[in-house]
Amino acid sequence: MRLSGGMRRILRAAGLAVILLCIGTLSGPVSAQQTNWVTVQTIRDLAGAVSLQSGQPLLAGHSYNLTVAVNVPFSQPTSDFEVTLDSRMNAGGPQFWYIATASYGGYDPSQFTPGSRTIRFKQVQGDLALSAVFSVPSDFTISDSGGLRLRFPADNYRLLAVTVTGGSVVGEVKAKISDGTIENYLNAYAQGSTLISAGKIDSTYARFVNDVLKRSQALYGLGLAEEATTLLVVLDPGAFPAPPNSAVITYLTAAMGVSAALAVVFVILVLRGRTKSGYANLVVNGVQKELAALEITAAQYDKNLADRLKVMRDKLGEAT
Repeated sequence: MRLSGGMRRILRAAGLAVILLCIGTLSGPVSAQQTNWVTVQTIRDLAGAVSLQSGQPLLAGHSYNLTVAVNVPFSQPTSDFEVTLDSRMNAGGPQFWYIATASYGGYDPSQFTPGSRTIRFKQVQGDLALSAVFSVPSDFTISDSGGLRLRFPADNYRLLAVTVTGGSVVGEVKAKISDGTIENYLNAYAQGSTLISAGKIDSTYARFVNDVLKRSQALYGLGLAEEATTLLVVLDPGAFPAPPNSAVITYLTAAMGVSAALAVVFVILVLRGRTKSGYANLVVNGVQKELAALEITAAQYDKNLADRLKVMRDKLGEAT
């Protein structure tokens, strides 16, 4: 019997569906991309004995107690699973691991190695609760480049992973890791960003304030969080006098922009290793002269503002 073209297409589609079904059956019930056996219960900063809130970063140099629940959805007699703490984390005490549910069926005390970063269990259906005690290295966020100490946070950093026999990852814990200097800048920037809208600085100065914020972000993006924080010191509401005329504001903004732009260019040159100390001093001296000009103008309206600009100029001098 001869089949029509339409019937042949239907039979081919049915055969393909059977093949795909068989492949899906052979691939097994666990997919590392579609499951996470791990739930974070608490992360406690041991320095202050406080629990971190959702989204709050871990800080370099601090010690933590990370408590997790591992939910094993099914038993597999021929399979183990391993829980591994990231290799960059240091021990926060005599051992990394502490078991909270010793009754878990896959736990064998004789095989438990709490001083190792990786611990192993038999894959037995049930719930396992355990804690990892560790410290984040104090230099975790720091990298050196051309003699500069740069700081960068790590977003979505994997602290802990659970893998089954064969290497598939079935669970993980990720967190942001920062440091005190970075967080100080972020807090200062957040406060500075609201000064105009909150009425703490007159809106006449909006262009000047926004320019300072923009330049500080440029420095922060280069890894210079401390220098970016220093730049924000000028945004002290108490240092701003009654608004002068618009021509003076334009001058202040333009001069501030030139100074900050020169500073950023200098940083980029250093990072690329294309500058010599003599040229570096020349650039810094140029920035200092711009700040000195700002001091003269600011002093006509408010001594506190002029004094703060002088502090910035002095700090640049100390760095050369």
